[in-house]
Amino acid sequence: MPRPATNRARSEPWGEARPDGRIAVVCLGDATSETLVAHLSASPFEVIPVAFRRSLLNDVSAVDPDVVVLDHDDSAAVDLVRVCADLARTTTARIIVVSTEHEPNQALQIDALDAGADDFVSASTSPRVLLARVRAAVRSRPASAARRARLHAGDVMIDLDAHEVFVAGALAKCPPLQFVLLVTLARAPNRVIARDTLLSSVWGALPSGTESTKLRTAISVLRGVLGTGARRPRIETVPHVGYRLVVGESAGDAA
Repeated sequence: MPRPATNRARSEPWGEARPDGRIAVVCLGDATSETLVAHLSASPFEVIPVAFRRSLLNDVSAVDPDVVVLDHDDSAAVDLVRVCADLARTTTARIIVVSTEHEPNQALQIDALDAGADDFVSASTSPRVLLARVRAAVRSRPASAARRARLHAGDVMIDLDAHEVFVAGALAKCPPLQFVLLVTLARAPNRVIARDTLLSSVWGALPSGTESTKLRTAISVLRGVLGTGARRPRIETVPHVGYRLVVGESAGDAA
């Protein structure tokens, strides 16, 4: 989806300094959110449109917003309640639903708020009032949330604070040993990490035939956790050297 112009002064990686706050705008309907983005861009916030697709949760996490604004068309075949619940589970951002209806369905409002939305406004809400509510949402976000540590590799997000792994936006069952192994590999994407280094980092062990077998087994389990996909990182074996997490290439069978 083409990105409307935003109020960003210059192109910056998500991890660098931001304006007063960062807003991710997600269109949950057939129309685009250009008007909504234009209204929000009149503020001192950085406004970033995010496409509604299967990787939404990972895409929102990559932006690391203070507020997620859901531009919701009530006539669209989108499960708003589930989207709110999934976002509330995977992000610390405040969630504001902006309905295209002047009088949104009351039951839907209640269900969305109960599922994790922090606010629900209608199309009759003026841009000035909407911006005021966004400012309030930014202020109410816990200060510690901005410091949440995450690693990203393709469509895999690693929450270092919660010790959780999300694959294509879904929480994956990743055993503790494999979690440490994945973090070690993800900290150096596309770079070979020596077998001895992995043994030392993950097990605190000296190289030996027995430990090498443990490493191969752990790598095999981790590959199963990650699975395959168009944006999925894959673990590549470098014979007689070690392993590397290949990111940014089409997924294929790992060596």
